[in-house]
Amino acid sequence: MADTFKDVRIPASLYARIEKRLPNTDFKTVADYISYLVRKILDTIEEDENKGKKDFTPDEEREIEDRLRNLGYID
Repeated sequence: MADTFKDVRIPASLYARIEKRLPNTDFKTVADYISYLVRKILDTIEEDENKGKKDFTPDEEREIEDRLRNLGYID
């Protein structure tokens, strides 16, 4: 399914700076280039937020299940 689009306003000076860089990229439009940059920045931020988050080990999962069972939340 294709994404829908929303308009975003940016300062004309910023648009001009991005437009000036387009010939040095593979992007055809300023919008495509901005979308790429924002995705990369968000990916980096989300990766940083998820650092240090670990899945539970099998022993930890059993311990959690036992606690939930003892509390009556699961059978």
